[in-house]
Order: sequence, then structure tokens, then C-alpha cells
Amino acid sequence: MDELDVIQKMYFATTLHIQHGRIIPSSVIKPFIDECERLSVPFEAEESEPQPYAGIEEYIPTAIVIFLAKPFIDAFLKKAGEDGYEQFKKALAGVLSRAKAIHLKVITSGDKKSDPDFPFSRIFSVYSKATDGTPMKFLFPHSLSDSEYEIAIDTMTTLLNDTSGLNSGRRMGSTILMEFSSSTKSWTERSAII
Repeated sequence: MDELDVIQKMYFATTLHIQHGRIIPSSVIKPFIDECERLSVPFEAEESEPQPYAGIEEYIPTAIVIFLAKPFIDAFLKKAGEDGYEQFKKALAGVLSRAKAIHLKVITSGDKKSDPDFPFSRIFSVYSKATDGTPMKFLFPHSLSDSEYEIAIDTMTTLLNDTSGLNSGRRMGSTILMEFSSSTKSWTERSAII
């Protein structure tokens, strides 16, 4: 099964899918996996090898990818209740908090260079889908505080319960890019700059 098959499968899953690069220290991801086990969260974890990517930075996979589909949120909330769901969101925010200490070296070739001031984490992102089936990628600014990560996760899961208001116009790669604003404490659709 190639990466695209895995992504398509995860968009409709009632199971959480965690994909992380071999370069990620276990101290970053293991507490989250342990908490998922403690909360009886149905999940699959997959370790991947580092590989080169070409493309627009916003669309390149991060070192930790969480596939969080609405069917998973609905099933887990029904099973675990509000308390378990709150603990899960707090554990997910903890991954972000620990991941921000990781420094990733970006290697480019040719005249095109990566943006040294790229405002989003190259380590962590969440993939999901809109209610119309359009893939979504949530980009987290690397400058957020721990409490802002918790707000970002909370507002993201709220947004995933109703994505019907998102613009359904043409998008690069048919993926909706979402970015979190710490000033408004909300997610907005981002246009990739080519």
C-alpha cells in the first residue's frame, strides 16, 4: 500500500492513524501513544523513513502526521465521553509542545531555497477531511505557546464537526490548507503562495 492509499484510507477511518519519521525521538511521540492506549483510543502507529519531497512547502508532509477523521472523533466521543475526549485533545497538544523543540534541517537543491522564516511547524500537522470529502491539512505555527496549542487542537476538532462553511473553490492539489491564528484563536483557510 503506497502513501496515497494510506491517506485515502485514513480520511474515512474510525481509527486514529499516527505516522512519524524515524528521526522523531520516542520522548516526543511515546507519551501520546501511551495516553491513547490508556484511553482505549483505537489507533495505528507507523514509523517512516526520511525521504526527499519536492513541492510547495505547505503541502510537504511533516515529520509527525496525525490523521484525524470526523468518523473517528464521533466514534471516540461516543465511547469515551467528554472527559476522555478532553484528555485525548490535551495529549495531542502535548505532542505539539514536545515537537517544537526538534530542529529539522531542510536541504534544497538548485536556486529555489526553502523559506527560513516559514511560519509553520515542519515537524507536526494534522490531516482530515471536510464534510464534502475534500482533504484538509492543519498547519500549526511553531511560535505558539503550550496553552495556544491546546486552544488550536480544541478549535480544530470543533471545526471538524462542521466544515460545511468552507469555500469549495479550486485549490492547489484539492487540499484545503488551514492555519491557526493566535490573535483570533481560530482556523482560517490559507492560500498557498506559488
